[in-house]
Amino acid sequence: MVFLFGATVWNIVLISRCKDVMKWGALIQERINAIFVVHIVRPGGKHLFKRKLFIALFSTIVFSFILAYINYTPVSERLPDTSYGSFLSPIPFLIILTGVPYILSGIPVSILIDKYVDKLIVKLPLYLIGGYLIGLITLVLSFGTFSLSFDFLWLGIYGVAGSLIFFIIMSLNARLKNFN
Repeated sequence: MVFLFGATVWNIVLISRCKDVMKWGALIQERINAIFVVHIVRPGGKHLFKRKLFIALFSTIVFSFILAYINYTPVSERLPDTSYGSFLSPIPFLIILTGVPYILSGIPVSILIDKYVDKLIVKLPLYLIGGYLIGLITLVLSFGTFSLSFDFLWLGIYGVAGSLIFFIIMSLNARLKNFN
């Protein structure tokens, strides 16, 4: 996040120095290419960002359906005079709630881990730790609360589950890519 903030401040400084309005667009495009093309696409992996984005979107859908299943109350267990939603009713909210962290945080963390670590046995704990931290940050930003209590810290397990789903889908994608 600091890198993106620094890049944004640098863009503003460069744009403020640029006198010609027509050069602004080229300057912004150059900086976007420098951030997203040079830092995300590695040699031999032309479509790394697109692949990570696809995996994040698919993981978002899978994780949202899992959370909806956990939240669902079957008809046989419902209490009388109580309103219950259908199985699919929380899906749009869950896609937004889980998709934003996957895309804004999960993809950059995944790219950093993949850039510096080659072994899957080392990547898995890093993904789980990153998922835990991203899960706690998402809870703090979404609900505006923070506590060092065990109950609050235990909610980071949702981030671990989300990162595990991402890691499994990413590993399956890599294996299927190598299989063909």
